[in-house]
Amino acid sequence: TFSREVLPGFIAWPGYPLWNMHTLRGFWLLLLPGRLPLVDALSLILSALGLWGFVRFWQRYRGNKALLFAGAICLTLWLTPHAMIYDWTLLLIPALVFWNEVPQWRERWRALYALVWLATFISGPLTYVQLQHFPVAVQLSVPVLAVVFYQAYRWLVVENSTFFLLSETN
Repeated sequence: TFSREVLPGFIAWPGYPLWNMHTLRGFWLLLLPGRLPLVDALSLILSALGLWGFVRFWQRYRGNKALLFAGAICLTLWLTPHAMIYDWTLLLIPALVFWNEVPQWRERWRALYALVWLATFISGPLTYVQLQHFPVAVQLSVPVLAVVFYQAYRWLVVENSTFFLLSETN
């Protein structure tokens, strides 16, 4: 009962550090305070889009367990409704996997990793400052993560047919 009655609303408790919540739901809660049905709908739509992308990723790389594991971790972070910045340390695992599994793209990965690092470094404090001056805020880390995930998806699924053939043999 505690998990069904209390936990879903804990983010609305006074003093809850919503500015430090780096999720789809947190992003929309900060941008659309007090509009919970819309927040949940937008979060659900973007979660479904992420799930669809993962299914496409899985179809292409089902023979490469390491890449699937990395993709599953990314999907987990994308879907979770409650994650703080420290939860993003999970992204180190897919970062290492992509670095090792697709070494020919290390320059590409380096750029994406730097972007995620910068976003995580400034996003929480920037959101906190926004909330001190405005009734709404933009949690920068979430759209940055969306762009990074989308770019990795484009490289690995949309643009890359050669790597797919190589990954099937490994």
